[in-house]
Amino acid sequence: MSEFEKNEGYEREEIFSKAVRAGKRTYFFDVKATRKDDYYLTITERKR
Repeated sequence: MSEFEKNEGYEREEIFSKAVRAGKRTYFFDVKATRKDDYYLTITERKR
């Protein structure tokens, strides 16, 4: 079974989310939890 198939249909719990505007860019900071309650941060950048 592939890694994708193992995680299919599983949504990680989102703990915190924040959008920050910086000029023409927006940064999204999301803190999520794994099944074992480990936390991790995802940072996404959007350009106009």
